[in-house]
This record gives sequence, structure tokens and C-alpha cells, in this order.
Amino acid sequence: KGYELTLVIPDKMSQEKILHLKALGARVVMTRSDVEKGHPEYYQDMAERLAREEGASLVLLAHHRRDQAETVLLQALRGAGSKGLAGMPTLIVREGLTWARPWLHRSRDDIEAHVRQHRLRAIEDPSNQDARLARNRLRLAVWPALSEAFDSAEAALCGVAARAQEADAALTELADMDLALALGAAGLDMRALAGLSGARRGNALRRWLGR
Repeated sequence: KGYELTLVIPDKMSQEKILHLKALGARVVMTRSDVEKGHPEYYQDMAERLAREEGASLVLLAHHRRDQAETVLLQALRGAGSKGLAGMPTLIVREGLTWARPWLHRSRDDIEAHVRQHRLRAIEDPSNQDARLARNRLRLAVWPALSEAFDSAEAALCGVAARAQEADAALTELADMDLALALGAAGLDMRALAGLSGARRGNALRRWLGR
């Protein structure tokens, strides 16, 4: 329909999948899989840079509902608070660029049914079997047993994400209110923070440090 599709994918992707995407007419940009967010070659950082260079206003991410459930579980195992348990947002705008995950509320079963219905060719990336990666270990060893023991695990974990997003938004609002009273021309007034409860003080400090 006249759109140019640019796919930003990690270098662990199989060559077969890369060639297949190119054959469909997509522009494929490779990123490094051994770096984390903040590095210029991390997939989201590179996608943002390319989008701005091309004058695009929207970046689409292909995460689905099980990806969200996995993210919540991994964050819980790392001891995350509400921000980590909130998982991935469906839509967020940062500095004029919109990031959207249109499939985040779709189950993998829904997507696979669509693939079968339209006789699409799906390609399984062999790197998904690499148990050195935490998410792959979760998928291969933990998720099958978890979903068998608790058939509503996926939906329940996504529910945790939704409630954590609300809690994180409320904590952010509270922190901004507290910081409005504690921040001045000279910087952060620790005496004003000292008048808050320990929980509110910690919340305000995390917000201030994260700015």
C-alpha cells in the first residue's frame, strides 16, 4: 500500500529468516544481540535512530501476550518492583516518537491460527533454542510445566502487569507531588524529604534519580 517496511532484528536471527524477509521486500537492518538498552546497536536504540532519520513517527513492536507474561515472570524473579512488574506498555510516546505493540493482548494461539488460516509460511528461528538466554530457559523448561499446572498463568501474569502499570503511574504522580515541594533553585531539599515517610521518601528519590 505504498509503505516502506524496515525491520530491525538481532544478529542471532537465522539467515533463512533474513533472506525470507528480504524476498518479501522488507529492508532488514541487523543489530547486535550481545548489548543492552542504551547501546547504539541495541535494537530499540537503533530503531529509534532509524525512525528519526527517516522522519517516521511510529515504531511497531511484535510482542504478544505470552511475551508480556514471560517479561513479568522474569522481572519477578529478578526482584523487580512495580515498574518492572508493569512489563511492556501497549503504547508509549517518547520525544515525539510513538512505540506501539498492537499484538500485546493477542495470544500466541490467535497469531498461529491466523498464520494457518491464511496459509502463511512461518519460520522458527534456531536461536530460540539457545538455553544460555534467560527468556529461552523460561520458555523451554519452565513455561510448559507452569501452563500445565496453571492453565490461566498467561492471563494472570498479564493481569499483574496491568495492575502494576496502574500502581506505577500512581507512584509516579505521588513522587512528582512530593518533589514539587522538595525541589528548589538550590536543588533537592533533604529537610523537606525528611518529613516524608520512608516509603514516600524512597519513591521520590527513585523518581528524581531516574529523571
